[in-house]
Amino acid sequence: MPSILQPTLHDRATPPPPNLENPRRRARAVLALLAAAQFLVVLNASSVNLALPSLIGDLDASASLSVWVVSAYLLTFGALLLFGGRLGDVIGRRRMFSISVGLFGAAALAGGLAPTLETLIAARAVQGAAAAGLAPTALSLLTTLFTDPTARRRAIGVWGAVASSGGAAGVLVGGGFTAAWGWRAVLLVNVPLIVLMLVAIPLLIPAIPRGGAQRLDVSGAVLSFLGISALIGGLTLGNEQGWLSPITLGLLGGGAVLLTAFGLTERGKPAPLIPAHLLRRWPSTGGNIGMVLVAVALYPTMLLLSLILQGPLGFSPIGAGLMMLPMSLATIGAALFTPRLVAVRGPLASLFIGLALLGLASGVLALASALGAPPAVFVPATVAFGAAVGIAVTSATTQALAGASPREAGAVSGLIQTAQQLGGAVGLTVIGAIAAAVTGSLRGSGPGAVDTGYGAALGAAAVIVLGGLLALAVRQRRFAQASTDPARA
Repeated sequence: MPSILQPTLHDRATPPPPNLENPRRRARAVLALLAAAQFLVVLNASSVNLALPSLIGDLDASASLSVWVVSAYLLTFGALLLFGGRLGDVIGRRRMFSISVGLFGAAALAGGLAPTLETLIAARAVQGAAAAGLAPTALSLLTTLFTDPTARRRAIGVWGAVASSGGAAGVLVGGGFTAAWGWRAVLLVNVPLIVLMLVAIPLLIPAIPRGGAQRLDVSGAVLSFLGISALIGGLTLGNEQGWLSPITLGLLGGGAVLLTAFGLTERGKPAPLIPAHLLRRWPSTGGNIGMVLVAVALYPTMLLLSLILQGPLGFSPIGAGLMMLPMSLATIGAALFTPRLVAVRGPLASLFIGLALLGLASGVLALASALGAPPAVFVPATVAFGAAVGIAVTSATTQALAGASPREAGAVSGLIQTAQQLGGAVGLTVIGAIAAAVTGSLRGSGPGAVDTGYGAALGAAAVIVLGGLLALAVRQRRFAQASTDPARA
C-alpha cells in the first residue's frame, strides 16, 4: 500500500484531505497533482515553439528577438533550479510548491495577455523562474511523501513518464492550440489548470517538518545563478555568434569563473546550497551523469527529428507532431515499466540498459537520416528511442535520489534537474554545430547534404551516449571492487 505522510501537528488548520479513509486513492491523487506540475513545466518549455510565427505577426516583432520567448524561459529555469530546490528545503516544501504554482500561473496569464513582445519575454522569464521552484519541489515532495520503496519506485516511474513525454506533448499542444485559437491560448490554457492545482494543494499535500539548517546560502545562490546563466547563454549563442566572438568567449569564460568561485566558496559553509557530499557520493553521482547523457542525446534529437520530418520528409508541423506521437507513447510505457526493472536489476543496471538502447537507437536514426529513409523506417527507430529515454530517465532519477536524506531532498532534486538542463544545452550546442558543419561542407553537392548532416549529428549523439556508458561502467566496476576490497579504493 502506498505510504504517504499524514499531516503534522502544525497542519491542523488545513482542511482534511478528501477520502482520507482510502490511503491508496489519496496516494493516486497526490501523485497526479505532483505529476501535473512537472507536466506543465516540461510542456511550457516546448509548447511555444510552433506559436512563434503567429506571435511574430501579431506583435509585429522581429524573428531574431522572438527566439527569446523560448530562451528566456529555459534560461531562468536552468539557472535557478539549484536555488529553487534548496529554497524548498529551507522555507518548507508545501509553501514553496504553492508559491511556485501561483507565480507560474500568474506569469502564464501575463504572457497570454501581453501587448508587446518585450512584455511577453519578461513574463516568460518569470514563468521559467517559477518553474525552477516548482519542478524540484514537486520531485522532493514525491520522494518525501512516498516512503514505501515500492510505492516510491512506481511514483518515480510516473514522474519519468511525464518528464520524458512532456516535450513532445508540448509540440502537439502548441501546434494545435495555435491553429485553433491563436498563440495566446498556448499560454492561457495553463490558468484554469493552475487554479485547480492551487485548490488541491492544501487538501492533498501535508506540511512536512523542515530539517537541518534553516539558513539560505544567498551568495551561493547568486554565484550559481550567474554562472549557470552565463554558461547556458554562451552555449546558446556559440553557433549563432561564433565560438571565438567576444560575447561567446566572455559568457563561457565568465560562467566558468563564477562556477569555480561557487564551488570554492561552498566548501566552508555550514549550510551550502549544494552539500559537497552530494557531488562525491557514488553511485548517486552516476544517476546525475546518466541524466546528462540522456539530455545530450534527447534535446538535439527532438529538434533534428522535427527538422527531418518537416524538411526532407515533407510533413506539416502538426503532421510532424503526430509522427512523433508513437515515440511519446513508448516513452510513457517504458517509464511506467521501469520500476519493475529497477526492482529486479537495480537502478544503475537499469540505467545502463536504457543508455545502451538509447545509443543504439540514435545510431539507427543516424543511418536512416543519412540514407534518406522513408517514414516507415523512422517510426520504429523513434519508438525504440522513446522507450530508451523512458527507461534511462526513470532509472537515472531513482539512482540520483538513492540515499538522500529527507532534508536534502530539495537540493538533490534541483541537482539532477540542473544536470538535465546543462546536458541539454551542451547537446544542442555540440550536436547542432556538427549538423551545421557537415551540411555546410557538403553544400552544393546535392539535396542529400542535409540528410548527411543530420545523420552525422545523430551519429555523434550515439557515440557520446555509448562512450559515456562505457565510462560509467568502468567507474562502477572500480566502485564495486573498492567496496569488496577497501585496499583498492
